[in-house]
Amino acid sequence: MINIVDLSVTYKELLALDNLSIKIQKGSLTAIVGANGAGKSTLLKTIMGQITPSIGHIDLGKYSTKNIAYLPQSHQIDHSFPITVGEFVSAGAWQRTSFWRAFSSAEKQLLTQALAKVNLAGFEKRQISALSGGQFQRMLFARMLLQDADILLLDEPFAAY
Repeated sequence: MINIVDLSVTYKELLALDNLSIKIQKGSLTAIVGANGAGKSTLLKTIMGQITPSIGHIDLGKYSTKNIAYLPQSHQIDHSFPITVGEFVSAGAWQRTSFWRAFSSAEKQLLTQALAKVNLAGFEKRQISALSGGQFQRMLFARMLLQDADILLLDEPFAAY
């Protein structure tokens, strides 16, 4: 599913990943473990195409980044941006609906179900700036659920400041 071959990444003029090779099989659950600054987030951002490898390559096989739901660390998102929980989570469906088309009743139902699964039912109209750290993290996860992607990449999914 994901084949990483001889990957090296220089990030902000520092070597963040050095000669990494790994095959992650379909259906597997893989944890990336290491100390702060070890390159875990850099690896995920490189898989998502946000960072270009210095050397080596990443092969997603029959998939592309469109098939990946990525949960970044919550501090990477502007919590003060004037958007509601419902609007933020609904962005997870953009590949099915586009940004300009109105949500169908089926998409609204999927949105409601995603929020209920993370215990944020009734939060649709609340501004994201009003959420606690844990609520914000659950909102990010609800957006991933709405994406219904083949691959999930979670960067510190249980960290809530």
